[in-house]
Amino acid sequence: YLAILSGLLLILAFPKFNLEFMAWVALVPFFWAIRRQSAKRAAILGFIAGLVFFTGILYWIYVVLSEYGHLSAPFSIPILLLLTGYLAVYFAAFGFLVRWTEERAGIPDILLAPSLWVSLEMVRGFLFSGFPWENLGYSQFLTPSIVQIADITGVYGISFLIVFVNVALFKVTVAVVGRRWKASAGNA
Repeated sequence: YLAILSGLLLILAFPKFNLEFMAWVALVPFFWAIRRQSAKRAAILGFIAGLVFFTGILYWIYVVLSEYGHLSAPFSIPILLLLTGYLAVYFAAFGFLVRWTEERAGIPDILLAPSLWVSLEMVRGFLFSGFPWENLGYSQFLTPSIVQIADITGVYGISFLIVFVNVALFKVTVAVVGRRWKASAGNA
């Protein structure tokens, strides 16, 4: 459920809903979901989060295919799901690699996740002729103070910052919940 929640929160950060502040917390449930999971399980949860996000944000492709391409629903829906399934693989790779590197190399997610996310966005922008749409940094188009750093870093710098904040908030949440858990266990 937490992976689905992350996908839904990411949808809210993008145009149509324009709740760009959601991007700054949207990945916290995902990080919580993959916490203590195997790399394989983290990949599955990443795929689910990515599928929810990309299907929710690219729903209009169904409209284009059916209304303007004159394809029936039995053709339009699978085409949309193939595209969003392909894009969800990047979320799956993210989840897998975050957990795998933490398990195998001991690299903390706060050091790895922002760079990994940006690297995957870059690969997605070029691989198979590229799909550079819906990068996380684009969610901040209504926030001039954040968009200004794109002059220096490009949209990838904004994505990096958003993922870094999400991981930091996740770490704070884990610490606070851990302290409360220990405090309540000590009082029992």
